[in-house]
Amino acid sequence: MTDNEDHDSRYLGARFSDRLKCLVLADGSEIKVRPQCLLVFQCLANQAGHVVSKQTVFDAVWGNKQVTEDSLTQCISELRRALGDDDHKTLRTVPRQGYRLVADKVEEHAKWSELSDQSNRAVAATVSVDAIDQHVTPRFFQPRAFWLVLPLLVVAAIFTLRSVETNSSSASNNKSADDVPTVFLTFDKSSGNTIAPPLKAIVNEARVAFSRYRSVVLRDDASADYQLRITSHAAGSGQQTLAVEVTQRSSGNVLFAESLDIPESDNAARELGIRIAAMVAAPGVGAIGRHLLAASNKKPVSELSRAECYANGYDCTNCSGELDSITRRAEACLADIIEEHPTDARAWALQSTVYAHQYQWGTNLPEPQRSNLAERSHLPALAIEAANRAEKLSDGGDSAVYWAMVQAYGAACDIDKMQTAIDRGLQINPDDPSMLAAFGNFLAYAGQWDEGVELVERALEIEPRHYKRWWLFALAKRHYIRGEYEQALGKFKQAFNERNWLSHLQMAYTLPYLGRLEEARKAVRNLQLIAPGMTVEQALQTYRIYCFPDTYLEKMKQALIEAGLPSRGSSSNFNDIFVPHARIIQINGTSVEYMDLGEGVPVVFVHGAISDYRSWTHYQNLISEKYRYLSYSRRYFGSQQWIDGGENYSIHVAADDLIAFIEALNLESVFLVSWSSGAKAASIAAIKRPDLIQGIVHYEPVVDSLADLDDSETPVGARDKHYGGFDRVDEFLTSEDPEGAVKSFLETVFELHPGQFETEVMPIRMVVLDSARTLPLMSGSVSPGPPITCDYLAAMQTPTLVVYGTKTNQWWQYLARRYAECAPNVMLKTISGVNHAGPIRKPDVLFALISEFIDQQVKASKR
Repeated sequence: MTDNEDHDSRYLGARFSDRLKCLVLADGSEIKVRPQCLLVFQCLANQAGHVVSKQTVFDAVWGNKQVTEDSLTQCISELRRALGDDDHKTLRTVPRQGYRLVADKVEEHAKWSELSDQSNRAVAATVSVDAIDQHVTPRFFQPRAFWLVLPLLVVAAIFTLRSVETNSSSASNNKSADDVPTVFLTFDKSSGNTIAPPLKAIVNEARVAFSRYRSVVLRDDASADYQLRITSHAAGSGQQTLAVEVTQRSSGNVLFAESLDIPESDNAARELGIRIAAMVAAPGVGAIGRHLLAASNKKPVSELSRAECYANGYDCTNCSGELDSITRRAEACLADIIEEHPTDARAWALQSTVYAHQYQWGTNLPEPQRSNLAERSHLPALAIEAANRAEKLSDGGDSAVYWAMVQAYGAACDIDKMQTAIDRGLQINPDDPSMLAAFGNFLAYAGQWDEGVELVERALEIEPRHYKRWWLFALAKRHYIRGEYEQALGKFKQAFNERNWLSHLQMAYTLPYLGRLEEARKAVRNLQLIAPGMTVEQALQTYRIYCFPDTYLEKMKQALIEAGLPSRGSSSNFNDIFVPHARIIQINGTSVEYMDLGEGVPVVFVHGAISDYRSWTHYQNLISEKYRYLSYSRRYFGSQQWIDGGENYSIHVAADDLIAFIEALNLESVFLVSWSSGAKAASIAAIKRPDLIQGIVHYEPVVDSLADLDDSETPVGARDKHYGGFDRVDEFLTSEDPEGAVKSFLETVFELHPGQFETEVMPIRMVVLDSARTLPLMSGSVSPGPPITCDYLAAMQTPTLVVYGTKTNQWWQYLARRYAECAPNVMLKTISGVNHAGPIRKPDVLFALISEFIDQQVKASKR
């Protein structure tokens, strides 16, 4: 491509104009795409017909700038939309290799300019692309014959385009249906038991209700995947009950069982039929969806069926403040489905919800997008676009499309369009409790309190036993905005979940209006343990994202300030709330993410294994109230792209990076606080550059090379017992299960029982799961430099405080004491009742020790 010429090659009739710096159609009209996406197109066009690796595109478009693969994926999607390449035949993905851009046949180029935009795209989709694949020029595109068939060609192309769209939608639905779980419904009565009149109404209504769900299909034969058995039983006083049981036919396992009273009236019986269908088929709360989700947890993403992937996409058990994300598994498998079946309406719908959740919570995104709402501002548009595509591909009978569309327009706070999507979704299935509850909460949050509560109450009528606690939020918050604080508190208590930070936040901003200030302050303390770093501004921004009106935010803000929730940032304008977020800095050729908050003496926090800068968030507010808080992610940790394959993973490189980080921020002298293996980098940095380090606090420095194995008192048996727990980690790594490996790693480090990872607080789980890629580096790590021995530490003159927990395993307690013996100028202290998780179990206690130590050293330096 020269600087002064337009590129001659066309792609579905479009070409790149170097003069105009854009894509243009034959009639000269421009196709708008983002500048970086245009650069992606140029890179692929320069090697048209050849496979171009993703790395080549990254190097050409973004150079040394650190971006995620999602940036390239979004550009590929944008280019396909611009070209009308719905079938991915022009801009092709070559699995595990890259992308290939296929130009139109040369003979066709002159003819494209004679076709209308709509008809030329239809011809390209139905004729030209097929011809390209066969390397044959269609007979009717020969120059002499072309003008004779052009009028018929245009008409045929438009007709074919419509047919292709219709057939594509139908094909998509058929393909999806092949993977939809099937259910065989049977009804039995106990021997000697008469059939009560309402039973027929129950079964008939259940069948009708089932037909409204696309998540399951009723089948009238025993070859179905599941059996739903409804059995009537006689109870006391002539009362009859129904036993509802769902069994997986392949295993015979009972997945769900419920006993229900048979009502006397037909209307109540029909309601019971609706309820039975919801118990089994409703996405999110239905027995089959829950089973698919549980069954998929042990499978690699590549082996998930489409139904299992949908179940992951629908999963909302983590959407109530406990772990606010659609999982990486859902993202990955939905991307695979869309890549393989680009006309799958449900996959596009659920992909829309992924974008909406990423906007709302920042989860599974790299910094600075993860913590900076402004960096995520493009995601609602992507959510809306994906939802609209799902609607276009759908046959109009899948409520999942509108489930997605409501969330997409909710993310954009476009309430009118959200209401329209709600109406359409409920026309398809007015009795899906999951959908009713979600729609109701979205409406209520946006200020349509009565309409929203009405939908939630209907959801609770259908599912009064197995509802999600967050369904009740809308009811409580309507009471709150009305000033009915006792009623609001009652509903918040009914919805309360000890592990849900939103529950504690709601208590914190409700109790002050009842004069119960001390309880509100306790709620704030509990909130800070579950959602460390939470501030007034962060709470307000979260609610604003969900479109809460100013009146609600103002009441909430005043109560939170009174309850003692810290303030960091600004919220004088609810349309422009500022929340401090992570920053990015370049050191030693790699991108480092960090949090910088507060003023005064700088305190730099150094994390340990499978972690990042967020592992110290419990100290963000505590430290920044008095000092300058700085926490960074070490090389290979955090969300930034690696600049190599991990070859430079070593404690000495980590120490050099730490020194470079301090210097890059122009910090003349800092205090370091480390945890676990982070003590290695902190110690080496202090020895190399004592002028930069004023003091160090180590919580349980895990430096095995300090052990004196010649000493008979060394607790080698305790070492072998504790480290034996890491055998499970190796097993998971060997079986290529990094998620299982990091969960097992944390359970071993924190001395938890297998499976207790799921009981850990949300922020710790998120940090650990996000750091899974670092775990394999640890087993093969190298240290190009002297080992940290007693003799090595003897050179460190920096004042140091070593702290360990009294419940920590004996080996790590020994290493903490050994560190204090080897290094001069060291104080040793303990925290009672905690183990290696002490910094997150008792942050106030460790903060007090850190603060006391810093103040002592600052005071001593001024003498």
